[in-house]
Parts: sequence; structure tokens; C-alpha cells
Amino acid sequence: MGRGFDVPSNLQRLLLGSVFNQSGTGVTNGLGTDVSKLIGRVNIGLAVGNRAGTAPTLDVKFQDSDDDDVLDPYADIPGAFFPQVTTEGIFDLPMKIEDVKKFVRPVLTIGGSAGVKWTIIIAMMGMPLRSPAA
Repeated sequence: MGRGFDVPSNLQRLLLGSVFNQSGTGVTNGLGTDVSKLIGRVNIGLAVGNRAGTAPTLDVKFQDSDDDDVLDPYADIPGAFFPQVTTEGIFDLPMKIEDVKKFVRPVLTIGGSAGVKWTIIIAMMGMPLRSPAA
């Protein structure tokens, strides 16, 4: 039987806090964030607002790398994506941190036409790596 311990929610660590004001279409890579000091699951929140344009779409996926793209290129994390967003709202994605490499980054793909604009906030919250009391 494994040892369990609770970490109060106020000890959660904000890992990634990114704000994107995107106009037009295309792909944007976010910055890599070191997740090696976390355990268990992280929750990734996506808040989307200020939507404009004709048929705007937003795809957000996550990639990982051992060394922040120095020698190990970023690659998609299987299953680590939000369903395509076409409306404003708040969305949540759990991720098991043990299944990813040291660095994680978001990749945003924006589609649509005629004046597409989004305001996007991505936040990743997780439990810091701690040793249980002896």
C-alpha cells in the first residue's frame, strides 16, 4: 500500500500563466515551462474571450521536450489538447505530470476569416514535489 499525504490547495503552484491577444489566423507556440518539480496531476485552465471575426476557431494542444527544444525538439503529448473552441468560455484539461517530459508548452492554432481575434489565458496549476513526513 502506498503512502498518501494531502497538500492543501493553497500550496498549489501556478506553473504556466500565459495571455495571448491573437489577431488573424495561424500557429503560435507558447513558452516552455519546467514541470519537473510537480507530482500527480496538473489542471490546465483555458479562458477564452473577446472573440471576433467570421467563423473563428481555436485549437490548443500541448507539446513536451526534455531540454526546451535545445537538442530534443518539442513533440505533441498524446491526448493533451482541448476540443476545438468556437465560443467564449472557460475550459479545463487534467494532465498526468509523470507522463510528460521536463518542459511543456502550449501551441495555439487559430482559424477563420475576416477579422478573427481572440483573447486567451492559459494557466497550469499543480502540486509541488514534496517528501512525506517521516
